[in-house]
Amino acid sequence: MVAFFESPDGLEFLHGLLVAAHVVFCEAGPCGTRRLCQFLQLSHLDYFVAASYGSQNAFAIELQRALVEFAEEEHARLAPQMSPREITLCQDETFHPQTCLVAIEPLSDFILVEGYTDQLDSQTWTARTHQALQDLPVQVVQSASDEGRSLIKHCRLGLGAHHSPDIFHIQQDVSRAFCGKTNGAVQREATKLRHAQRETARLQAERDALGPTHTGLFDVQIRLSQAEEQAATAQWEAVKAQRQEVRDAIRGISDDYHPVDLQTGAPREASDMTQTLEQRFDNVERLADQYAVPSSGRQLIAKARKNIGQLVATIAFFWQMFAIKMAALKLPEELRTALASTLLSASYLNYASQRAATAEERRRLQTLSQACLARAREGPFGQLDAKHQEEVERAVRECAGLFQRSSSCVEGRNSQLALHHHGLHRLSDRKLTALTTLHNFFIQRPDGTTAAQRFFGTPSRNLFEWLLDRLPLPARPRHCPA
Repeated sequence: MVAFFESPDGLEFLHGLLVAAHVVFCEAGPCGTRRLCQFLQLSHLDYFVAASYGSQNAFAIELQRALVEFAEEEHARLAPQMSPREITLCQDETFHPQTCLVAIEPLSDFILVEGYTDQLDSQTWTARTHQALQDLPVQVVQSASDEGRSLIKHCRLGLGAHHSPDIFHIQQDVSRAFCGKTNGAVQREATKLRHAQRETARLQAERDALGPTHTGLFDVQIRLSQAEEQAATAQWEAVKAQRQEVRDAIRGISDDYHPVDLQTGAPREASDMTQTLEQRFDNVERLADQYAVPSSGRQLIAKARKNIGQLVATIAFFWQMFAIKMAALKLPEELRTALASTLLSASYLNYASQRAATAEERRRLQTLSQACLARAREGPFGQLDAKHQEEVERAVRECAGLFQRSSSCVEGRNSQLALHHHGLHRLSDRKLTALTTLHNFFIQRPDGTTAAQRFFGTPSRNLFEWLLDRLPLPARPRHCPA
């Protein structure tokens, strides 16, 4: 073993192992430098690699600087090769407790803005976003976020884009209005049922322990207890059904909020959406009356209902963008109308299937998407030549991807940062930028693509191999361990 690790091949292996351990365990993962030192000691690699905290911490700092340098180089190299396009941004802030601004392009999951700031206002958001986009051939036409005033002002005035409300926060307000009534009722009835079951079990155990001489007395008590248990079970099932009714009403708001009907694949216009959402909220308010929701809950429902106008405006914005893109291609009116109900529906259903909650729903949406695509190829679209078909399909896919109902990708990123902050208690600017680089250029989806490749449209260089070429060889231990 000593002969191998002292050889050139062994030294190269140690170098790759140490860089991989730092990248996977300490940068992308939750481990600290001290745990890495312990790993080197337990594996006896401290005979060949300096395993002290000082040496490994210095290597970690050098690695983070290299990650920052890689991101800057790749950004400068890939930006000129990028095709111009219009994008949506999902934006939010998190706190560690210092304010951290995060903005992600949702289709690619590429992080454009991620950094700490002392100010949380629209001017700061606009300055950070423009700095991130200054050398990119992209135009932000829509921003999806919560109802924070600074974010809305930044979107409308700073970016000149359409603001799309986050459907999650709307549903959350409605859910909070009912949770005390429905969830509380289910918990109370479940407690009563457990007590009844325990009482029945206690009486049966006492009867069995005392023998047949007391059977008659216990049988009467057990029958009474079982009757109470049956009544508690029926009441528990009833309040569970009531809770499910409320959940279905809340979920229905999200189910309806699509530019394409997920059941039939037919386009849904803004005028139709207004009536549909009004009916959904009418049903929610009916349930609020039925379950005597308090005034605080009614205020939350009223707050959520005020967003109907913005939801409908987002649907109208979507169809406006589709009309603009189709007009730019100079397609005949007949073909535009056919594409709206076939090719656009197919593209949107394909996106929706990737976000479906169950495998069965994913398969159903994929089947419906394929049926819409088949109808598109049988119509006027199928008569175009291959080059024009590819151009139209690309424009339609971009348009379908513009509709974003929530900023969930940013919420997920905020949770990841919170876990890193919890483990380290502090994220420096260098560490935060290193985490951004790993997210954009290192982490891969099942198809093998990184966020940078999906955003720029061109594969980036291999980050790990680049690090091996840049980082120094492992430091030798000053003293050989005993």
